[in-house]
Amino acid sequence: MRNERNEYPRPQFRRDSWQSLNGEWEFDFENSERPVNCGIYAGKLQLNRKINVPFSYQWEASGIGDTSVHDTVWYRRTFTIDKVNKGKRVLLCFNAADYETDVWINGYHTIKHVGGFTPFKADITKCLKDEKNEIVVRCKDTLETAVPRGKQSWTGEQFTCYYYPNSGIWGSVWIEFFGEDGIENYSLQSDVDNRSITRR
Repeated sequence: MRNERNEYPRPQFRRDSWQSLNGEWEFDFENSERPVNCGIYAGKLQLNRKINVPFSYQWEASGIGDTSVHDTVWYRRTFTIDKVNKGKRVLLCFNAADYETDVWINGYHTIKHVGGFTPFKADITKCLKDEKNEIVVRCKDTLETAVPRGKQSWTGEQFTCYYYPNSGIWGSVWIEFFGEDGIENYSLQSDVDNRSITRR
């Protein structure tokens, strides 16, 4: 697929050991014939379409370009961990997904995130297998007006300054590898008199 995003997506906390999960994923719209209890979340059901993550299905760069309304969408792909990173802790990171997102790794529910504009992450080390691993993502994004939308249309159509909504994954997805300790956050304090910045 074209327009694959492989640059490191979070330069403020860059780690040398990381792996992009952008690119081609299996994808499908939820319907009454394929409910959750049929095993989608466990990776037991192949999805019918292909999508180019991190582009949302409404846009041509995703490889789909379907602007009709679908409240719930599913993603699935497999990945392996390089030998050099075996034994390290693994952090799964999403830059953005709209709006309610659930993530399963090898059938284990690892993340639930609500919000369309903020990054989120989870330590998935205990869910991983030695060989091939499966990640399944479900995103629910309705046209309810109570959900913050910015300039995304809530009617299902473009009008005036409002554009088609972005549903599902629309930010980069990747995994990072680290040891027992890692930086969760930090702050920068400026000192104008001494022309310096201190990191805490």
